[in-house]
Amino acid sequence: MSSLPTEHLLPVPAGALFQILDSVLGPKSCAYAAGPLDSGRAYYERMAAGDHDPTVRAENEIRLDGFVLHLRRRLEYPVFDSGLLKIPDWSGREYGTFFLEVIRRYAKECWFMNGWEFSIGATKEFVFCCTIQTPCLTESGERLMQQEGLRLIRDAADFVRGLGLDDAKLRSRAEDLNRIEGPSAD
Repeated sequence: MSSLPTEHLLPVPAGALFQILDSVLGPKSCAYAAGPLDSGRAYYERMAAGDHDPTVRAENEIRLDGFVLHLRRRLEYPVFDSGLLKIPDWSGREYGTFFLEVIRRYAKECWFMNGWEFSIGATKEFVFCCTIQTPCLTESGERLMQQEGLRLIRDAADFVRGLGLDDAKLRSRAEDLNRIEGPSAD
């Protein structure tokens, strides 16, 4: 019996992906692992050096894979790995929207890999978690509070600006965090 490689399947709409996830995960039943994929500190450093090396994503995927494996060994509940999903027709915005909905539906907590503050996607996920009051944890398992996240993002933006690169997206994440009110602002 031969099987068709998954690369040849038609793209799956997000609704179908949520149906699949619903068949395995209950509400607020998993940890979500967040970290840089397409961006990150190494990305900015290479951009500043004029090196548009495409291996940054592959390196980040390896780091995220190791982080997820560590969490899966440590935790007694599922860990969602955002680095595995690759749908060729999706834009960065579509991925971002999908992962925020994953967090909203399924994440009881979000774990942020070291260096997350340099990631366009992970900083968006952090802001979202603060907005909906989903607990955030550092790679070592310490509670990551909104004010600490804000400091880290500002420091990352300063670093990026110091390299002579555009830090507007990171600055806008910091502004978004400043607008959040409530218990997570402690």
